[in-house]
Amino acid sequence: MGARVENKLLFIHIGYIACHWCVSKTRLSFEYNDEVADFINQNFIPILIDKDERPDLERYYSNIVQEVDQLSNWSITSFALFDGTPVFGTTYLSPEHLLEVAENVLNTFKDDPLNVLEVAKDLSDSLIPTCPQSGNEEYSFSERDIHIIVEPWKRKFDKKNGRTLYPPEYPLAIGKEFLLEYAYHFNDEVVLKHIKLTLDKMAEGGLYDHINGGFFHYTKDAAWRCPFYEKQLMDNAVSINLCAKAQQYIPSPLYKKFIEETLQFSMRHLLAIDGGFHSSIQADPLGRESSFYTWTIDEFEQVLGDDAKLAIKYYGLKRHGSNDYRNTLYVSSTIKELSNEFSLSEKDVEKNLANIRAKLIKAFNSRAFINPDDKVITSANAMIAKAYISGYRVLGYEEYLLFANETLNYIRTRLMTDDGRLVHFIRNGKVEGEGLLDDYAHTIDAFINMYLVDGNEQWIFNAKLLADYTISKFFDPEIKMFLNCERNEKNSKIQTMPVADGAFPSGGSVMLHCLAALGLLFQDGEYKTKVKQLMYNMKDQLPGSGPYCANWTRLLFCFVKPHHLIAIVVPKAEGIATKYLSRYHTDTDIVFINKESKLPLFAHIQYNPNATEFYLYEKGVFKKKLSDLEELESLLRRE
Repeated sequence: MGARVENKLLFIHIGYIACHWCVSKTRLSFEYNDEVADFINQNFIPILIDKDERPDLERYYSNIVQEVDQLSNWSITSFALFDGTPVFGTTYLSPEHLLEVAENVLNTFKDDPLNVLEVAKDLSDSLIPTCPQSGNEEYSFSERDIHIIVEPWKRKFDKKNGRTLYPPEYPLAIGKEFLLEYAYHFNDEVVLKHIKLTLDKMAEGGLYDHINGGFFHYTKDAAWRCPFYEKQLMDNAVSINLCAKAQQYIPSPLYKKFIEETLQFSMRHLLAIDGGFHSSIQADPLGRESSFYTWTIDEFEQVLGDDAKLAIKYYGLKRHGSNDYRNTLYVSSTIKELSNEFSLSEKDVEKNLANIRAKLIKAFNSRAFINPDDKVITSANAMIAKAYISGYRVLGYEEYLLFANETLNYIRTRLMTDDGRLVHFIRNGKVEGEGLLDDYAHTIDAFINMYLVDGNEQWIFNAKLLADYTISKFFDPEIKMFLNCERNEKNSKIQTMPVADGAFPSGGSVMLHCLAALGLLFQDGEYKTKVKQLMYNMKDQLPGSGPYCANWTRLLFCFVKPHHLIAIVVPKAEGIATKYLSRYHTDTDIVFINKESKLPLFAHIQYNPNATEFYLYEKGVFKKKLSDLEELESLLRRE
């Protein structure tokens, strides 16, 4: 209202509180520059936004920046009309450049306001969501459609560091999950070798916190050694899911370590006092990026004493360091190399390294309190709950299932209303922001996954409740795609269509998988029709998209490869569940029934509380009872 009354434009700056460079650029650009700050305060209405609080606005104004400057970077600087309609957008600007741009925008608005209004209309119109593919015809996907996506991707594989020659900084975990499935279905050793190399290099490099566990957001270099140090809950969730899939398919002590240490990190440092998980830990809690997570040789010698030489060699420390004489830890020597150099058995090396890590954790904890961001975000909590479920699937630790259950109950009781609405986050006990598509999609996904491992049907019925609400409020019947915000007048100007998968799977692609699962479990024709429609809409976007539509592409395997569904009727899912869940069988889904089911899918199954029985889904019903375990084993073809 102030902008309209004062006839001023808005100055909108969107950053990320956990990101060192976002905070630093904000300070450098205007916050600590009195001349720039005074000019903006006097001539504009300044609005500062944290992207975690309003990811809908971040996406919208990020699209503006791409439209105006063909840039995609942090942070976002935009000038807009009083109602938020943008007239200009760009990324970080130096103080001098920001002052110049602000003066030009202000003068144009004063001298030619009609032109500014016209520019605003053109920009706004250019971002109205449109369907990627018109029509409603049936389309039959084939294996060729998948190969067309993967072949160009394979040509971009980095054979040295396990990267792909797409923007190199991010692990893009969902893309690697798709590649694992591709290698599985088509026995592609080139792809499988690439995934192994990627995970090995991630394990060795600085992307992973070798002392506390957990993954940093991304790295600056091709060798995974120089990270940006913020830790996001969502990054760690998708990385755990990837490691769990890898552990099922190509087991390694390394992937097991990733899962265990990263989930331990989330328990220790991100778990909120009253439930749920905080969204992130900032990069520079000591006031300078890297100072918190990096080490000097002198610090190692002081903390470790006689063990310092072994640790310095293992973690690759240099006297001059990599950043102001400080070192980001990475694995520079193998256990075998250390064994030879220090004349120790490999078991003794491993034992010494475990003791070294324990000492470093103690020293790290004495530095300062890790201060997590105070928001508990719905989508991020759903994603970490799914990660705990993934950990339970592959390792069978009941503690993981308990954490998943408690986190989802927190969402259900604190972040979800009785009529199936979600809020975006809670802070200090106060709920804030209406739920966005990501919140709904990831929560539905987590509820479905929880049902699949414990057989409790409350989760699947809660998933359906949320899915029906999501369809009614987020699905646009004209363009036949899901939108980022609820369809109403308030959100009409900032709507985007979340399609691209990047560091995290998009809300649209997650909803696709959720509707496919719910369509089967509830035998719901509307869900199944929407799945076909969404895939048809995206079919021209998939070739050449590489990792950026990978979660959409994952569903293609269900269209073109044989897929089994097995119901295990068991009095209690524990024990027998982990026996089969720990295997990688992406072409076979397992559902556990531990009481009389209310789901239409299981209408032909008679529950027997005194026996464990196995049923195979064929031609629309569970009508074939498997004769013995050997027949079941033959379907789970990969050990």
